[in-house]
Formats: sequence, structure tokens, C-alpha cells
Amino acid sequence: MKASVLQTRLLEALQARDLIETLETLTEELMGDGLELSAVNTILHFFEEHPDVDFGMRGPLVHFVEQAYGAGYESELIQSVTRQPTKHTTWMLNRVINGTKNAQERVKLIDVMRLVVSHPRADVETKQQAAHFLTRL
Repeated sequence: MKASVLQTRLLEALQARDLIETLETLTEELMGDGLELSAVNTILHFFEEHPDVDFGMRGPLVHFVEQAYGAGYESELIQSVTRQPTKHTTWMLNRVINGTKNAQERVKLIDVMRLVVSHPRADVETKQQAAHFLTRL
């Protein structure tokens, strides 16, 4: 699915009566198309643009993008959190940190989480969430 079509479908989902159900249907279509990093990037940008929307914790979109774990997802997530951290992407970063066994990579990811605490574009709740995650690492 082209990025522009995916962006439109995501925006339409925000207007749906049942957001999560609509996103589940959309991610089923995306999975049928095969996993593409461009779709992952589009979804992460969508999270950045709509930081106050509850997409569900884990949620269908996270389930979809996490399938790219080890295939570029981590890099895309770091870029997203660096641009515009949100509660959702910070939570996703914490999940990646918790699943990372390589010590050097883990330190790099924790440093990204530290950036969230003082990021000028992060809201107060996102900063607090990142600080909380850091206390548990």
C-alpha cells in the first residue's frame, strides 16, 4: 500500500466509530501486502502527528510495526522518538530496550530514552513516562 493511501486510511480510521476495530482491519490488509519499512515509517509519523489518540496498548498498529523488529524497525523508531516523542512511541522504545540483549545497542537505546526526558517537543506526560521507564532499567 502506498504511503499516501496508508496516510489517508489512517486519518479515516480516526473518524471511525470503533478506532481499534478499524485499525485491525487496516493492519490485516497491510499484512496481506507484506511488511514494508515505508509503512512502518508512515505509521510512526502518524503516531507523532496524533500524540493524544489512544491506539491501544499494544494495539494493531504496534503489532504490525513490531513485525519489522530486526529488519529496520528499531532505527525507524529511534528517528521517530528523536523527532517527536509521544507516549506511544516512548512505550514502544521501552519495549525494544527490554528486548535488546546486546549491551552496546541497549546503551544506545537508553540514551535515546534519556533524550525524551528533556525533549522540547515532548509533552509533560511523555517526559514523565520516559523518566519512569529509566528508573526501571
